[in-house]
Amino acid sequence: MNDDVPFHAGAFESMPDGPVLLGSRCRACAQVYHPRTSTCLNCGGADLEDIHLSRRGRLECCTTVYMPTATMEAPYTVGYVQLPEGLRVFAPIQGATAALKVGASVTLARCTVGRGEKRLAAYCFVPA
Repeated sequence: MNDDVPFHAGAFESMPDGPVLLGSRCRACAQVYHPRTSTCLNCGGADLEDIHLSRRGRLECCTTVYMPTATMEAPYTVGYVQLPEGLRVFAPIQGATAALKVGASVTLARCTVGRGEKRLAAYCFVPA
């Protein structure tokens, strides 16, 4: 099992107080990105700074998938989370998902994704 290997290198890092999403902010126009990038798609600038994104957000929508894939056991829930920085992140949603409603406050957490022995470290959101 590779639950210490990230599913997407550079998307997040584990900190002593929990995971943090890694992003970029354009110094010219302040556009924020996740994952990090070296070129701003908004203004074309190349002067971007690495930033840590907020750990709390608001659930915009979610769905539970009941069909397994080659790499994911079912059921699993995924959704879009709006972060205070103004961007939307697509991520697994775990925890008490049956009670989730659009607009609910969610918090970033560490999880694993995959199936069987093919599991990798990832981030997810849980109800706040």
